[in-house]
Amino acid sequence: MFVHSLKEVSSFSLSNEEHARDGCTQEDTASSALHRRQCLESYTIVVVEDGTGELHVNGKACLFHRGTVVFGNPGAVLTIAKCSEQVRLVRISFERFNMYDYSLGKGFYTKTSLAIFPNGALQPANSLRVMQLTADLLASGNNGDSQDHYLQNMRFYELLHLLSEQKRPLKLNEFQHAGIEQAIAYIRQHYNHEMTHESLASMVGQPSDFFADAFRIATGLSLTSYVAQIRVDKAKEILLLSGGKIKMSEIARQVGYQDGHYLGRRFKQMTGMTPQQYLKQPKRVVAMQYLGHLTKLGIRPVGAASSLLDDLSLPKKWRNGIANVGENTFALGKIADLKPDLIITHLQKDYEAFSTIAPTLVIPMERYDVCQIIGLLGGALDRLSEAEAWVNGFARLEQQMQQRMLNVIKAGETVAIFELYGNEVAAINRRFGRASGLLYHSLQYTPPETLREAVLAPGSGLCFKTEDIGQYYADHTFLFVQDKFGGQEHLEKLLEAIGKHEAKTARTGQHYLMDQAEYGPGHPLALEQQISMLEKLLKAKGRANRENSEKPG
Repeated sequence: MFVHSLKEVSSFSLSNEEHARDGCTQEDTASSALHRRQCLESYTIVVVEDGTGELHVNGKACLFHRGTVVFGNPGAVLTIAKCSEQVRLVRISFERFNMYDYSLGKGFYTKTSLAIFPNGALQPANSLRVMQLTADLLASGNNGDSQDHYLQNMRFYELLHLLSEQKRPLKLNEFQHAGIEQAIAYIRQHYNHEMTHESLASMVGQPSDFFADAFRIATGLSLTSYVAQIRVDKAKEILLLSGGKIKMSEIARQVGYQDGHYLGRRFKQMTGMTPQQYLKQPKRVVAMQYLGHLTKLGIRPVGAASSLLDDLSLPKKWRNGIANVGENTFALGKIADLKPDLIITHLQKDYEAFSTIAPTLVIPMERYDVCQIIGLLGGALDRLSEAEAWVNGFARLEQQMQQRMLNVIKAGETVAIFELYGNEVAAINRRFGRASGLLYHSLQYTPPETLREAVLAPGSGLCFKTEDIGQYYADHTFLFVQDKFGGQEHLEKLLEAIGKHEAKTARTGQHYLMDQAEYGPGHPLALEQQISMLEKLLKAKGRANRENSEKPG
């Protein structure tokens, strides 16, 4: 049995000019403000009383106009992306409780956050009644009279009932509205293609004269302005990722313009600065990856993924000043609250969600090594000289390390780095930390032929079963174990399989059990620390082997 408790009813106005300043006009207290981006703590109903625009729920766009009802479950991220000259919204927030053991006459309640309706726009069967109930709830929202409180609850429950009765067939206006949403999805995917009112109207099956007016009403922008905004956002990402090295004429071509000068004028019109000024402007960065690289460049992000902040190789004082935003797209709400200018990630699959909040740089870990990544970040964040200095300094450290480590691992001997996940073994690519960059690149040790392509070429490595270790056997095996997947038990099985292979082939290899906390990270600060640790490990192992071989049999 579920019980619903009305928490708050409040009204807000938002103008296009205020939206551009990332603010909103409130008619209630600051604590109830509906920010342009907000992670919802309670079940929330937003009813549009007036105005038009575009709203995102968890990154999914929906157009709104008078009468639109948008629902968000707890944890959903609500973003007002665009709006007309004046928008008036009503927000109704409530909580839901599950009652247990009510048949015994006692019972207790527990708060729940399970989804009630899908996140996004709803299509109530009686939208006029929804509007009336919303107005009544707002009018008596702050009245403490007991009779009014009773009426409030009746109206609130009627509203929930109406929202649960979704419309079945779409009416004409809704069909046309769906066509505009289809057109927007197409524009976001094909922003660099030529498009006109006529071509888009034909694609969605609407008259072109209606489409032009409907698009402006729905988005608050003309088609030309809407496409220009998307193209300028994409131009920002290209500028940052290239460090300003790509000519504006080439960027213009990539985003859909023929003329770099025209793109420059559009860029300044929409951002208030030239592309060169934008590159040099300090930015509020959220790091979903590459925190160690940014640290070495002297850039402290305003927020970072929780796993990065757990990295003990980074200075504690540095980490303490950075907000923990969680992991992946589950972090959308906390990221939005930080109002970043730039989000940095390594996962292409997260780009669409992150880019609804701020320009997003995707630097795939499997494609670039540590020196390339710090170079890309240095170029993007006006720290190119710092990046080049680190790359040159690290090259000197590599040369010194090579001299000190001569003959520690003999010529012709092979090296492999494995990470154990349950019964699966992952051969680590040289771009994925675990000392792989030092062993494969800095010291130029050679993996077995069967692993060479998987661990040296761009990619994410290779996975195989424990019993297949013989195909990938190396003279020196570096082992990382993920304990949460029954690591110790499977480690014993893997070592047993290695032992059987060695007995069968009359070979004796060296096995190194590695500490994930010490050797896991692959960023600049960690690599500098790992050089001395790796030297000590390999030399100590070599001494132990020599001593054992010298003992009388």
